[in-house]
This record gives sequence, C-alpha cells and structure tokens, in this order.
Amino acid sequence: ALETALRTMGDSPKLLLLHGDALRSQGKLDQAIAQYTKAMGEPKDGRIRSPEARAALGAALLEKKDLTRAKAELETAVRELVAHKSLMAMALTELGRVYQAGNEADKADDSFQRAISSDETYAPVYFHYARFMSGARGDSARARTLASEYLRLAPKGPFAQDAKGML
Repeated sequence: ALETALRTMGDSPKLLLLHGDALRSQGKLDQAIAQYTKAMGEPKDGRIRSPEARAALGAALLEKKDLTRAKAELETAVRELVAHKSLMAMALTELGRVYQAGNEADKADDSFQRAISSDETYAPVYFHYARFMSGARGDSARARTLASEYLRLAPKGPFAQDAKGML
C-alpha cells in the first residue's frame, strides 16, 4: 500500500518514513536505510525535510551494528528534534543504546536520563535504561524500578515480557 501511495503521490517525506519503518520491521535494513535517507532529502537553508527520518536512520544503523554512523545520525537528530519531545526521547534512547553498545557507559546513562527528562511518557526508554542498569551498571534495584515503570506505561508493549523478567 505504501509503495502504491509513493507511486501515486510522489516522494512525500512522511510516506518515505513509513515505508522505511515497514521495511525495517521486515528486516530489510538496507532498503529501510535507503528510504530514510531519501525522506531526509537535500538540506535546504540548513534544514532537512524530515528530522524524524534521521532518528529512524540512526536506529536502523544501530540494528545493522554500524555504531559509528548510528552515533553520528542520532547525535544530529537530537540537535534537530529539540521542539519534538517524544521524537527527542526516541532519538536519545537510541543514542543511549549506541553508547551502551560502544561501551560508553557514562554517555549511555546521560542519554537515557535526558530521554526521560524530555518525555516522561515515552515507555521504551524505561525498558532500555533498565536493561542497561541491570547489565553495565549492575544496579538491579534501579533496573527493577525502571522495568516496573515501563510496564506501568506499556503493560502490553513490545518489551513487556522481558520487562517482567527483570522484576
């Protein structure tokens, strides 16, 4: 349906972003990355067409284990998404995961905390922060608190089973 919409309506940044999300959920990371890049478009007057596509691109690059590019894209996304609190929380969460994967624990911790500060209702940050706290930081009490908060916000969310296992 998204491919038909893109053929009919042209390269709308929102449609390209949605198409990238669909491809990413199917595990087609290279194709998703291409769609996110296309959604960002060429910078005009220093502004890209879809800053949320940059955050999605960073998340896809993280899945692909391209930590260097993921970090660069997500750090840029954080600067571009200042006015969008939930998108900022998503970008900071993914950046925290990049830092965690790159063994930069202090930066990961700061990024997760900033994500919570930017949008306290963004549930995934609590799960990823809990996983971080139980692993790298070894703070199981804090991890349980964070996992519990995730379950309060998203009792049937995609990480609910794993979060229950942390309690």
